Amino acid sequence: MPERKAPRTVAVSTLGCKVNQYESQQILQQFRALGFQVVARPEEADVYIVNTCAVTGEASQKSRYALRRGTRGENGPIVVATGCLAHVEKDALFHMPGVTLALGHGEKDRLADEVGAYIRDVLNLPLLPANPEIGCTDVLGREGNPYERTRATLKVQDGCTLKCSYCIIPYSRPGNMLRPAKELFEETRRLVESGYQEVVLTGIRLGAYRNLASLMTGLAAIDGLERIRLSSIDPKDVSDGIIEAAVSCPKVCPHFHLPLQCGDDTVLRAMRRRYTTASFRALADRLRERLPDVSITTDMMAGFPAESEEAFENSFRFAEEMGFAKIHVFRYSPRPGTAAASLPDSVPEPVKAARSKRLIRLSAEMGCRFAESQTGRVLDVLVEEFDPETGVASGLSPNYLRVSFEARTARRGAIVPVRAEKAAGEGIRGSVVENQSQGAEDVRLCFLQDGGEGNRPSDGL
Repeated sequence: MPERKAPRTVAVSTLGCKVNQYESQQILQQFRALGFQVVARPEEADVYIVNTCAVTGEASQKSRYALRRGTRGENGPIVVATGCLAHVEKDALFHMPGVTLALGHGEKDRLADEVGAYIRDVLNLPLLPANPEIGCTDVLGREGNPYERTRATLKVQDGCTLKCSYCIIPYSRPGNMLRPAKELFEETRRLVESGYQEVVLTGIRLGAYRNLASLMTGLAAIDGLERIRLSSIDPKDVSDGIIEAAVSCPKVCPHFHLPLQCGDDTVLRAMRRRYTTASFRALADRLRERLPDVSITTDMMAGFPAESEEAFENSFRFAEEMGFAKIHVFRYSPRPGTAAASLPDSVPEPVKAARSKRLIRLSAEMGCRFAESQTGRVLDVLVEEFDPETGVASGLSPNYLRVSFEARTARRGAIVPVRAEKAAGEGIRGSVVENQSQGAEDVRLCFLQDGGEGNRPSDGL
């Protein structure tokens, strides 16, 4: 058997929300500071970290699959489980074959040190020399980082105390941790200096951040920052101040992801949600009145135990009336330890699947209608992808539409004005407005085949 070499490379697999994405980048920076090289694939890694998710049964299964993917015999990588599933099922994951360490949320900040101690004290292998010039606050990395994104995620808050009856997250991330505003401004300035023009404000319960409206307006004053986007925010947390900040600050993207979960009041009460369909409708109407270009996206659950056939039909009709730009659909799965887990899971799996399919079809139909409503407008597109072989670039508009266009060249991270010419599924095909683009040249009208970039779903909030 070949002698084990000292670990030199690290990879991370991230499941779940944007908070996990942010924290994965922090973990990678810890390893960079220890001299490790970040690689994209677990097959190339000496240390493989899975930042797990436990929000649904499917997410838990995917987390376990990702952990199994990293096991390659006795001299395989050091496999580390962290994140929400590792927090609530720490012992179970630790005893999975091939898993070396299972570390909960309270241990994330020192995860690299824990791995280093294992390498030194258990494997008796030398550690790489530390690199003190790399700080853990430059969380998005630099050019060449395989995890680099064109939009920077900024975690402003952590934890939730609401305890909706179906949700495990308040048990894996309890409390309400708020990052100091000064720290957030400093980090945003560093991100802008690194070339990012859009930041996405995120948290486990984003709306629990006190003075979120003031934070939005303060960040908007930073030179070089062109876009501020809110990730998912509880409908009850959307205050008049937040709406006014979005109205008064052109840099705030006109896009609100408001998780509805269900459009039936009986089910909402059983879920322990804090709003009714009437209050949700009033919020949506207020947003559309104050922000005419706003897109409203949502999450909806299929098959909650209290969801009778009548309740589902009520929910479906309500979603239809709301005219969402997109619905993220998922099936209910009981989470051990939650209030709903004690309820009889009365909706059979085939019924859950059928309801999910109906909601997914509805989402596609409404997405197409929203895209069609944007034709003829000039949309500022943050370029995320460019294929030099086809000459096709694509990115996101401020109101979260996937827009594709042709160009001889297009720089990732640039903001390009594109005239929306034609709806393409749930996205837009368009052409660059000449003499205004900072990132595209020699532009022609883009006609994509079905299934191309115009139909690609946006990455989740």
